[in-house]
Amino acid sequence: MEDIKLSNIRVIRDTVPNKIFNILTKRSELAKNNQSPVYEALAGNIEESYLMNLNEDQMIVEDYLREICQDSRVSLVDIWVNYQKKYEFNPIHFHSGTYSFVIWVKIPYDFDSESRSKMCRTSNSKCPGAFTFYYTDGLGQIENFMFRLNPSFEKQIIVFPSMLRHQVYPFYSSDEYRISIAGNLQ
Repeated sequence: MEDIKLSNIRVIRDTVPNKIFNILTKRSELAKNNQSPVYEALAGNIEESYLMNLNEDQMIVEDYLREICQDSRVSLVDIWVNYQKKYEFNPIHFHSGTYSFVIWVKIPYDFDSESRSKMCRTSNSKCPGAFTFYYTDGLGQIENFMFRLNPSFEKQIIVFPSMLRHQVYPFYSSDEYRISIAGNLQ
């Protein structure tokens, strides 16, 4: 487990244990097949976002999330999966609850390769396919912290305060889905 400090904000990054990851990927595939869309509740400009039902696996997943948060009082409020295609994105937004999380299931591109593309090559603000937090520092200046996503982030989770604003930038080089599972804890 790794603590990432953004000014006075704590973000936790960890590798999801195989047992939990397998449960979540199975449930995400079921959600896609059952087509329980969650479009109107999310900020994303993403065509395929589905509510997940964990059923009998909910307690196992909640126990893991409580351990990561180091907070035995929280419970899972909602969980969904995004099947994101190239050009789709999530604008700057925040979540409800106390903590939120993102688990990357599949990342079909590499930030560095995306950054060398013709449209990004000369930019002084490269961010294709990135996941970025926005926050204010001790002087009130807006700062950002960018996760430059690539396949090494698969099976990684980040847990963060739900009110922390964040954005998911589009990717351009792959026709495969970027699959992520997200949720809120209260």
